[in-house]
Amino acid sequence: MISVDHEKIWELLYVRRLIDSEAAALAAAKATDEQIEGLMTFLSEVKSLGTDNIVEKREGGRLYAKFYNDLADATNNTIFSHLMKSISSMLRGGLPYSRTKLQSVPESSRAIYEQHVAILNAIKEHQPEKAREAMRAHIDWLEDNLKRILMESK
Repeated sequence: MISVDHEKIWELLYVRRLIDSEAAALAAAKATDEQIEGLMTFLSEVKSLGTDNIVEKREGGRLYAKFYNDLADATNNTIFSHLMKSISSMLRGGLPYSRTKLQSVPESSRAIYEQHVAILNAIKEHQPEKAREAMRAHIDWLEDNLKRILMESK
């Protein structure tokens, strides 16, 4: 859908702001130590790829999508997890578009990495509100930068 109508990215980001922020909060409250350890592998995998390559390399997009799949599982709520995973196909549809646009933002990969460090630290510390806010900050950053890029290209 997003590959056909790029305006749908704003709708997707709106939904992600709601769902992903609640997933982060729920994971902070309910994730097991094993699930948190699994989520934390995102950081080491990104470091192996290079923290400056999340946006630039296709593998970065795969790691990003995997993180959100693992986050869905870490909610330990099967209905919520199925809901998140059902929108993951739309997210995957928007990733190439977003990645291409964000490549023009200096240090965008590093910013995304640091945002996920904040999300993961809040989950690891079992601080739901902090996790919710860190996720919202990430989605806000994406939206702000994508809007700025599109305004500059007009």
